[in-house]
Amino acid sequence: MRSPWIVSSDISIPFSTLCRQGSQEQIKQHISKLSEAEKLRQSTVGLYEVLERKDQKQSLPILQALYEAKANVNYCQKQFTGSFSWRSNDTMCCPPLWKAISCSHIPAAKAFLNVKADPNFIDYLGRNALKHAVGQQRGKVEIVKLLLPLTEQVNLTDKAKNTAFLLSLIHPSHQIAHYLAQSDQVKVDDFTPDTNVRRHAIECSAEF
Repeated sequence: MRSPWIVSSDISIPFSTLCRQGSQEQIKQHISKLSEAEKLRQSTVGLYEVLERKDQKQSLPILQALYEAKANVNYCQKQFTGSFSWRSNDTMCCPPLWKAISCSHIPAAKAFLNVKADPNFIDYLGRNALKHAVGQQRGKVEIVKLLLPLTEQVNLTDKAKNTAFLLSLIHPSHQIAHYLAQSDQVKVDDFTPDTNVRRHAIECSAEF
């Protein structure tokens, strides 16, 4: 039996293009012709495709249309296949919220959180959305500010023994590090045996 998440080319390629380039009305018309199972499958796949649009504002009503078509905002490949492969070009092995974070799409991240996307999902490497946001090369402090109050495990240590704050020093992302250092939730002096990193963390905290 074919997995419902293995998308055949005759269905996914046109809809993929539609999500990246089509209008909201075109996408709604396409979805209206689908069975309930296909609505769930294709609308969820579409969340990732819409985030590739260059015009972020234009993508918001389309994301809303996909959500109304029952797109799963907490979709993750592991839920359906039982396996998890993390590849830089395999965006669907992470939740849509993480894709929005990777694209620095702050309005979409807010929209996903507004419809109950889970900011506390932890991947197989021990990362939550906050750590994912800090670890992005294009990480935005605005997204970190959005996620910090919603994060249950702010000082979560991943398999590489990194916390979100430590990641902000490693990359480095000074603006994010400075913001995190101001939070009473963030531990800056008890997360690594590396004295140089520890000293950097304490100095960073003391500056603000």
